Amino acid sequence: MNFIYTKSVSLPHIIIDIAKELKTTFKEKCGEYSLEIPSSSGEGVIKVNSFKNGLALLQWDCCFHKTLELQFSKQKCHSLKFIYCLEGEVIHYFESQNEPHTLAQYQHAIVAPTSDSHYTIRFNKNTRIKIFGIEVIREEFLHKIDYDLPSFNLPLENILQDVEANSFFYYQGLRNLELADMYSEINSPTSHKFLDKIFLEGQTYRLLSHHMLVFIQETDFTHKENNLRKAEITLIKNAATLILLELSQPLTIENLAKRVGLNPNKLQMGFKTIFQLTVNKYIRRKRLERAKLLLKTTDLNISQISEEIGISSVSYFSKIFKEEYGKKPSKFKEKTKV
Repeated sequence: MNFIYTKSVSLPHIIIDIAKELKTTFKEKCGEYSLEIPSSSGEGVIKVNSFKNGLALLQWDCCFHKTLELQFSKQKCHSLKFIYCLEGEVIHYFESQNEPHTLAQYQHAIVAPTSDSHYTIRFNKNTRIKIFGIEVIREEFLHKIDYDLPSFNLPLENILQDVEANSFFYYQGLRNLELADMYSEINSPTSHKFLDKIFLEGQTYRLLSHHMLVFIQETDFTHKENNLRKAEITLIKNAATLILLELSQPLTIENLAKRVGLNPNKLQMGFKTIFQLTVNKYIRRKRLERAKLLLKTTDLNISQISEEIGISSVSYFSKIFKEEYGKKPSKFKEKTKV
């Protein structure tokens, strides 16, 4: 196992610490720090882009020969972290918590370690990872916000205002393909490095706002008239996870309800309450979101993608894809390859 300990607060300095431990060099251009993993340790790249107002973006796209643990020291103020796992998995350890937290593919998390504790992330060996982290230095970021927060979602309000990092916060969300789609576009290059930087900063703010919106949607049930107990909400979210894991398989309300331990009517009502969609419409939306992601990020043909998302008829797949996105899959794929 490789173990890296860093006392650095800023992400660029963390890149420097990692480069030192891996006995390699880093590059800096237009404010972007990047590190290519040496072949002795694995392959891939780690990149950091820092922006004004306490915002930064960290990208891991790599695979390590040995398990890697990166431990952050006790710091005056840990940043607030919005994390998304596009591929592989990442494991978080907190000094104040007994159990580790594993973030799987397509899951997102909001992490706020306390200033008086260590925080460790772990990447398993021989596992390809694509992990994104939006880091928010809260004191600097709040100066950018030119309005009061009290009308905001209460947990987010509290963690944003905790500039001294006195309180621990960890939220692990559902698998989310909308975020996958957005992150897959984040490195779309232009013809000029300066324009790339502007584009990336805009995308980072867009992603940050979407992380917050998803958190609110997943946790705020106070405005909804429903008869769902907390345990039932957990089971409904379990059903949503099963759908994302098994999009290529036949999916029915009856089977999903049986597997998670709810009756079909309660599951249907729960989906309408939490996701504002029936179960079948939720399945269709997630299949189309997965198809869109595959069209943009793989070389699979239309027939293979249709099979991958559990739709046996290519013509039906093309029809509903066009209804949702305004283009047939073939035209959409052509556009993304330009």
